[in-house]
Amino acid sequence: MKKYFRYVALCLVLSIFMSNVSLAVSEDAITLSNASDAFVQTSHTSDLDTDTGLYIYAADVIAKSGATSTYVSCVIQRRENGEFVNVPGAWLSDSQSGRFAAVGGQRYVYKGYWYRTQATYIVHINGQEYKIVNNSDQYWYN
Repeated sequence: MKKYFRYVALCLVLSIFMSNVSLAVSEDAITLSNASDAFVQTSHTSDLDTDTGLYIYAADVIAKSGATSTYVSCVIQRRENGEFVNVPGAWLSDSQSGRFAAVGGQRYVYKGYWYRTQATYIVHINGQEYKIVNNSDQYWYN
């Protein structure tokens, strides 16, 4: 019997970690909703050329059919005093009425910092807002 409960508990924990959950915001309340209700695909890429300091970054989103609007933003962040803060002038965004939005850019960054990008995706379907925020890997530029 203990083996059965351990198996069920393990399956429950794994399903929680493996699920892609986002917030669905309605006018009345905030509820948890499966991101697959709104998103077909989200993509987020970034790369830092440590020879030149050129940071290249991009993000895009494809929403499910029925989406009234899509939004994506991507910003370079650097670690200062233990926290990641947005690099001035490195914020990109695109908002479209429909299912697809994309951004991409490049910017030179300063040595001596850890960098990452943060992408935010928002889709509106049937009066609800679905949101996902993803952070890239961190890059040291010295």
